[in-house]
Amino acid sequence: HVQETDDTEPAMVVIDTTGCDMGEEKDEAGSTRNEGEAMVVKCHLERLLNAGLKEDDVGILTPYNAQVGLLRGLLRETYPNVEIGSVDGFQGREKE
Repeated sequence: HVQETDDTEPAMVVIDTTGCDMGEEKDEAGSTRNEGEAMVVKCHLERLLNAGLKEDDVGILTPYNAQVGLLRGLLRETYPNVEIGSVDGFQGREKE
């Protein structure tokens, strides 16, 4: 059973970190990654799972391949069933 909270009500959440001074970095391929944003995502994910969502029901979407790699490295061991991908990887698919 999933608790109804401010975190679980919306089907999709976009977190605007503009002006939060989290420091983006570019990888060797020129793709963007941001550790501060990854930590925000981890905290939000933990709130969703603590409210009763299942890992299989969560998808994390980012426009940057470097951020996909960073998030997978940060989350995969603890949350192996959370799907993490790029915009292109999710395009044309559905996630409840």
